Amino acid sequence: QKNPPKPLLRRKSSTFAATGRGCDTSVVRFSFLVAFPNAILAAGLFLMYPDGTLSFFGENGGVLTETIVWSGFTFLLGFLVVFRSSQSYARWWEGCTAVHRMR
Repeated sequence: QKNPPKPLLRRKSSTFAATGRGCDTSVVRFSFLVAFPNAILAAGLFLMYPDGTLSFFGENGGVLTETIVWSGFTFLLGFLVVFRSSQSYARWWEGCTAVHRMR
């Protein structure tokens, strides 16, 4: 009998298998550690500056109240998200076709 090949990547087997979610706990833990401090920071900024102006810019210098800045930022962010998503989708399909060619 041949020994089965060893996996290239070793992962911990700590999953939410008991609840049926099948999600790796290390992924959830890492996501929480990244997202939670940023959520606290965003909530703090919102509570400190509810009108969108920062005190060191003066009364009229609020960057957060300018609609042109926000529309430019959201356009750029949306463009980057769509571009990266299309690239990753293309890589995924390339990997699928490579796997089918190997069979």
